[in-house]
Amino acid sequence: MNNQSGLEIEIPWWALAIAGIVIVGLLGWFFSPRNAEDRPILLSPDVKAMEDYRRQANSWADDMRLLDGEISAVMLSDNSDLIGSMQKGQSALNHSIRLAQEIDQTGSPSAFAALRSELYDTSLAYVDAARAAARWLSIPNVDNQQAAIDAQKAARDEYNTLITSKWFL
Repeated sequence: MNNQSGLEIEIPWWALAIAGIVIVGLLGWFFSPRNAEDRPILLSPDVKAMEDYRRQANSWADDMRLLDGEISAVMLSDNSDLIGSMQKGQSALNHSIRLAQEIDQTGSPSAFAALRSELYDTSLAYVDAARAAARWLSIPNVDNQQAAIDAQKAARDEYNTLITSKWFL
């Protein structure tokens, strides 16, 4: 009598190899970073560092756009609510300083030295604009208001130059 306690299924080694290759390929396809055309990017350490910095630069540019809105809100605020206006001004100034510090303290690949410099210069222009807006809130005269408007325009001009560079297209 043949005593069989269970069925044994034998899977050929080549079938397991093919299944493993398919699984690794699918994982790579779904979890690989993508470029602007939604194609996977093969990342060496240098390319990954550049791609990470480029993404961070885009995030900083978005922060600058939000910061511009905060400064505009300060400039349009009603001076009858002095405490609320001063809090908005202080918040915009703190935001601009944090952004400039973050850009300054983040290392960049050497290929992005010019981009880093543009980012930092633009962030400093927003620090100046936020400082000018806060000064206008503290001493609300025509000269300080015009200085704040001019500083924000200068920051916007630098921002527009930044985002039209080849790194943001």
